[in-house]
Amino acid sequence: MKKKNRKMKSKKVPHIENIKFVAGAGSVSIIAAAQAEDGETQEPKKIEMLAYTGGVMAVSYYGDVVIDLAGMEIPSGAIPLFRDHDPERIIGHGTATIKDGQLIVAGIASVDNDLSREFIQSSETGFPWQASLGANPVVGGIDELEKGDTIKVNGQEVAGPAMIIRKSKLKEVSAVPLGADSNTVSKVAACFVNCTEENIMSYEAWLKAGGWDVENLSDEQMKTLKATFEAEGNEPEVKKVAEGNEPEVKKVVAAAPVVDVDGAIKAERVRVAEITAACDTEGLDEESAVKMSEVKASALADGDDLASVQASALKIVRASRATSTFAINSGKSDLGNKGIEAAILMQAGHTDTDLGKSYKDEDLEAGYKNRGLGIKDLMRICCSNEGIAVPMAFGNGTETIRAAFTTTSLSGILSNVLGKELLAGYESVENVSSKLSGTRSVNNFQQVSSYRVVSEGKWEVVAPSGKITHGEIAENSYTNQAKTYGEIITLNRQMIINDDLGALTSLASGMGRGYALTKEQIFWGVVKANANSLYSGDNSNLNTSNGFDAAGLVAAVLAMETLTDVKSNPINVQAKSIVVPSALKFTAQQLIGSAQLMATGDTDTTNIPMSNPFNNRYEVISSPYLDSSIGGAGSATTWYLFADPAAVASYEFAYLNGVSEPTIQTADTDFDTLGMSWRGYGDFGLGEQDPNGSAKNTA
Repeated sequence: MKKKNRKMKSKKVPHIENIKFVAGAGSVSIIAAAQAEDGETQEPKKIEMLAYTGGVMAVSYYGDVVIDLAGMEIPSGAIPLFRDHDPERIIGHGTATIKDGQLIVAGIASVDNDLSREFIQSSETGFPWQASLGANPVVGGIDELEKGDTIKVNGQEVAGPAMIIRKSKLKEVSAVPLGADSNTVSKVAACFVNCTEENIMSYEAWLKAGGWDVENLSDEQMKTLKATFEAEGNEPEVKKVAEGNEPEVKKVVAAAPVVDVDGAIKAERVRVAEITAACDTEGLDEESAVKMSEVKASALADGDDLASVQASALKIVRASRATSTFAINSGKSDLGNKGIEAAILMQAGHTDTDLGKSYKDEDLEAGYKNRGLGIKDLMRICCSNEGIAVPMAFGNGTETIRAAFTTTSLSGILSNVLGKELLAGYESVENVSSKLSGTRSVNNFQQVSSYRVVSEGKWEVVAPSGKITHGEIAENSYTNQAKTYGEIITLNRQMIINDDLGALTSLASGMGRGYALTKEQIFWGVVKANANSLYSGDNSNLNTSNGFDAAGLVAAVLAMETLTDVKSNPINVQAKSIVVPSALKFTAQQLIGSAQLMATGDTDTTNIPMSNPFNNRYEVISSPYLDSSIGGAGSATTWYLFADPAAVASYEFAYLNGVSEPTIQTADTDFDTLGMSWRGYGDFGLGEQDPNGSAKNTA
């Protein structure tokens, strides 16, 4: 028969992480033996299974399936024997071997329970038990044989279509009432200690039958195996069989050596228990409980490991959380530092999505369960984690506070938490000044200068000599200088006694917000003061007759877009933002957001176009500092046009080492202060730059 292996291809098959192949339709028979004499213990029943003949099996959903025994990984020790693939229904154990393209299992009914006795008794009465193997296909180890193709597997010709499982791991073998391979056989045998002498297997033969390499066994292993061998009734005092009670079969099947079968069974039971605990539905809503039950059922059936189950369960739990619910912390915890940080930040209002960028799932889960931590809880946990004993009662707090302040974890945890709160507070303020300003990085606090390059407005053709025309440097230069701004917050004894951790995180958030507001106040103070006449008639960017309406906007835009440099070349500046005081915010939004402009009055009867040329063309930015007297006189009618600062910037922020956000550090407290302090600071400067980047307008 011609083989067409060239068409074999890998196929990833869904739902095949763990699969049970029913492969048995043979009978189970009991080999009769003499009854044990009084005082003698009957030997466990021997079980023989032809678990798989190596041929094609018809498997529901998958069709014809063949397991390539050459690629099957078989445990070196014993495998459990189950009823119907149920790890809770154990009947014994055995060893598996591959011989002549078939999978054979030899074992004993080593478990004395109702299931095992029922199995033996029903076999004795002729019930046709069949064999079924449980195996895990290895990822990427499945081939598909197409229709019309043939291939030899396990010494047998297989015709497509069929699924060839090239690599698999044998997990267990079960006795089942139904099978699909009519050539398989399952048999139960019995032998008693009063068998004839020639039927008793020697220790050496027993080891050989079990596949043990005697020369490579340690003394301890030999001692353990010897005890197992004798426990199975081998090499006892030989007793004669009563006349007429000779066994029907003189030679019995060798019992498999017991190799930590109990450990394997216990391990599976532990897995089942751990998965059940991980998939606890208590406290879940109905929909989430159903999803959790599905995860549990799938994991138990498919042999999933605990880690993957926990990951799936965690997603369900987190999705079902009610954001208004808070857990009560008992003050006793094995939380790690990251879990503590997550608990405090969740308490401060941070979400899982936000924190997921910085913390692992297990930290978020631990944090969620321990929300509500107080400062006293935090101090006790940090001391406990570092092996420092503190009084059971907090009392006046002096001893616990001093002990907690000696730990490295308390300072690190609070600094990380307060740093995130500082940044959150900073980002909560609309940073208008940064939208309208350019930025530069400086590496010290000295004054820096920049210059505006002036040219003819175009590049010249390079002469054959290779000489390139030099651009000219204008006389006017712009300066900037970074300065340090800062503030200190303190966790004092009173806050600790009050157990108010939220007050501390609020202080850090407020500090960050204060830094952002400081930048805004400085920026608008410089804009309104106009101390260096950035806005002036000489710079053609001060328009004193442009009220904020359609006509005024047209005049202001034209004035900016027709600006020229010192050599009368168009600068080609395009307005990007309209900046207005809060009093004009909604007027500006209507003017820019309306699709049409309506004419007023009835004396002009000419046709007037109604489409709005400003519709969504400019960004409207409002600032209350323009109305306010903070930083200089305010005005409800003065407004500005700003170009994109990346093209032409009228103002520039200089940041030390390019860091625009505030920084927080642990600060030393005075000796007479029982507490812990943090300083927040930022380094920046603001300078006026190119007057062509903006225009001031007023009626």
